[in-house]
Amino acid sequence: MLLNSEGNICDPLYSYSDEQNQTILNTLKGSSDIEDFEKKLLASYIYILPFEDRLIDAIPALLGQMALKEIDVSHKRGQIAINELFTLIDQKSEYVVESDEDYVKKKILKEDLQEIFRLTSTLDFFDSILSSTSYSVFLKKKISLFMEFISDPIKDGGQRKQ
Repeated sequence: MLLNSEGNICDPLYSYSDEQNQTILNTLKGSSDIEDFEKKLLASYIYILPFEDRLIDAIPALLGQMALKEIDVSHKRGQIAINELFTLIDQKSEYVVESDEDYVKKKILKEDLQEIFRLTSTLDFFDSILSSTSYSVFLKKKISLFMEFISDPIKDGGQRKQ
């Protein structure tokens, strides 16, 4: 039985019951680094996605969560951040794990996420600079559409472009 917990990013978060934790640890008894694993297990949470494992279903749910957390999703900023996140996940998933050190390569760090949101704020800055130029309205729109196009690798009904 999973226990309900309150999360900072997504609700609801679940954690294993004491009985489940003990069952997992008993199963892994004798393994190397069991103490390190136990710390990670006790600090871990489970989030059950409100959508199927399809990109087209994930995007609206993630945009909604971002908006609830007061992250700017206007002007396709949320979509761009999600696209960058999916790209990062794809890149990290390509690492083959052959040793414990390889798991470090697969981690998505706070710095990675900060870089993603830095990109969207850079685009906001670009928009403010573009609006302050003396370019015609038509040229500004053309530039904006071009920026939108190159920043949006997800098309075709939620299928990821390669």
